[in-house]
Amino acid sequence: MGILLIYLFAIYLEPKQILISSITQKSLDQFVKIKGYVIKPGIIENKSGGYVFTVFKIEDNYGEIEVIFRKKIELKQLQKVEVIGKVLIYENQLQIESYRIKILG
Repeated sequence: MGILLIYLFAIYLEPKQILISSITQKSLDQFVKIKGYVIKPGIIENKSGGYVFTVFKIEDNYGEIEVIFRKKIELKQLQKVEVIGKVLIYENQLQIESYRIKILG
């Protein structure tokens, strides 16, 4: 129940936009909003396991970070997007598990 409430609050109480370079270890488990350009877009699909992920890096003028989205979405290189999600660490690298991606251009 507690996780569900946190998720609902995260959806309705949108975080303020920050620069990618300001995301650090102290940002772990926090919800963030960033804008930038897609680099290295890709899709991970396991048909036998029944899951699909969209994985890409996003960069602004100050840094870059990997984003994982648990749905299939077609993104293009250098497409401008807004990402809202939770900061996690995976294989010793910071990443954002996004629950919303908005294509801006």
